[in-house]
Amino acid sequence: IPGTLTYTLSETAKTNKPVTVTITASDSESGVKSVALYDRNGKDIALAYDETEGVYTAEIAESGTYRISMTDFAFNKIDKSFTVSNINTVKPEAAVAYSIDQKTKSRENVTATLTFDKANTHITAIDPDDSTDLSTITVNYGSSTLRFTENGTVTVYYADDYGNEGEPASITVKSIYRVPPSVTAKAPV
Repeated sequence: IPGTLTYTLSETAKTNKPVTVTITASDSESGVKSVALYDRNGKDIALAYDETEGVYTAEIAESGTYRISMTDFAFNKIDKSFTVSNINTVKPEAAVAYSIDQKTKSRENVTATLTFDKANTHITAIDPDDSTDLSTITVNYGSSTLRFTENGTVTVYYADDYGNEGEPASITVKSIYRVPPSVTAKAPV
């Protein structure tokens, strides 16, 4: 009669960090001879044994299907598979589009819209450069847009729902021009 084999994961919420699998193996008849953990390609993953707790642990660094195998001293074997689907370490990337071509001059305010290559990615913070007045920028964190009422440059920070931070995006608006034309008239002599 084979023994029992159970496991728990340290984290099931979305994360960009490894999770720990804790394996409990027991066999009251002949005893546990070996326990092994394999990734989806059949590669052996190193297990640590805690004699005090009587459990095996391993770090799992990526989402995928894993298999635990236990053999007892009577050569009965139990295999148990499990799937980890909450680890993502891919950093998002951003692209910026402007409501007005930045090579032209306009009296209009400018909206800069960030689009991301991963779903559920949002702006987390902005940092204006020293010459930019933050009060001239309105950030909509939900739609990932920045509305500029004056020219300026900001660095935009963003992350996905796994906690992966993308490379900061620099947004420069230089098309706003509101200086009225001047007219000089000379009286005839």
